[in-house]
Amino acid sequence: MALQKHPDDPTATLYLGIAQSRSGNKEAGLSLKKALALNPTNLRTNLELGIFYFNQSAFGEAEDHFNTTKKLVPQTELSDMADKYLRVMKQGGAEKPWSLNISLGGQYDSNVSIAPDGTPLPEGITHKSDWRAIAYLNGRYTFINTRTVEGSAGYSLYQSLHSRLSDFDVTQNLFDLRGSYAINNSLKLWRDSTLLNMFTLGVMVMIMPTPFLHL
Repeated sequence: MALQKHPDDPTATLYLGIAQSRSGNKEAGLSLKKALALNPTNLRTNLELGIFYFNQSAFGEAEDHFNTTKKLVPQTELSDMADKYLRVMKQGGAEKPWSLNISLGGQYDSNVSIAPDGTPLPEGITHKSDWRAIAYLNGRYTFINTRTVEGSAGYSLYQSLHSRLSDFDVTQNLFDLRGSYAINNSLKLWRDSTLLNMFTLGVMVMIMPTPFLHL
């Protein structure tokens, strides 16, 4: 090993510290501090020390190293990563891989059937105006999130319930898969596949847009 022959090699010491940090070895702190002392100009060491302290829930020390990273290498991939951790700390801890939002509301619609004045309504329907309750649920789970690759799955539900005109209730289910690969700081490939399942007026509509690739 390089460290056996050259125990004061700053690069080998840094990568030893990174490996220890990723495996949860608390010796990583000593290795990364030594790497910083051996080469104070290495732009990655402060970031890795911040990540180590973050994983140890030592958020004060982590914040110091992340802020140092931003000062040393602004507007780079390293500073972007430091910013990400700082945002997570402001939110109160480790970033959750999932999100869930629920919205409830009510609406009054003067033309539920979307029919022009004078147009006959469907049999059995004598009103065009009605109140409706609205519910919207949106969730996403990120199953992979690295510096270059991100993948997630999402689901959303829209439901409307009318007071009288229940034939016009709408249920919409939306499923999607998203993936992206960052080639560099300014170029990202991404792909999005979506399945829409909507029920309205007793008819089921299924739409599957063609997945696409975007630069």
